[in-house]
Amino acid sequence: MRVTNRAGLPDAIVRAVAADTYSKGKSDFSVTELLSPPWQTHLRRKHWDDIEEDASDRIWALFGQLGHLLIERAAADGDNSKTIFSEKRFTIERLGKKISGQIDLCQYDDKGGVGISDFKFVTVFTVKQGEEGRKEWSEQLNLYAHLAREHGIDVDWLEIVGVFRDWRKSEVGKEPWYPQRNVQAIPIKLWSKEKTEAFLLERVKLHTEEPFD
Repeated sequence: MRVTNRAGLPDAIVRAVAADTYSKGKSDFSVTELLSPPWQTHLRRKHWDDIEEDASDRIWALFGQLGHLLIERAAADGDNSKTIFSEKRFTIERLGKKISGQIDLCQYDDKGGVGISDFKFVTVFTVKQGEEGRKEWSEQLNLYAHLAREHGIDVDWLEIVGVFRDWRKSEVGKEPWYPQRNVQAIPIKLWSKEKTEAFLLERVKLHTEEPFD
């Protein structure tokens, strides 16, 4: 993929955007790819070298990468007894395909329960959408829990930590759904092992059985 600079951003920003080091590891599909429409994943792979994206459209993705670096730094604090691991990629195999996902943070709560937290830079509108509007978040985190489970880590709870990029203190109290703070933990319902396994197999089949060419 080629990064363009039609918006005329400073060169340092453009280079930072272009230097994205993301890798799904030695896997056939990442969790994110599995959740995308199969045709979209196929076309993106097939035409990867021809895709152009302007640096100005990747700014919040860049902020997300910076946020993950901060999480990793905080988790490395020697006094942090709650952290189990951070920014760790797990891989499992289903139907002959390797599936991987990188978990932002796995930690203990105050009662000793194990949870997975995923950090996202989002708009406040995602709070108003409710559970149905966050369907993909639920799918993503439950697949992460499944990956952790397959590696001997039983997960008790899930959450999205939303960092609201358009939050305004002046808007607090005007609508009942509006976040009280610019950062909010949003609980995600944990699926059963059976439900998650069935969903995973369904997604792998969709991405491998349909004729795309």
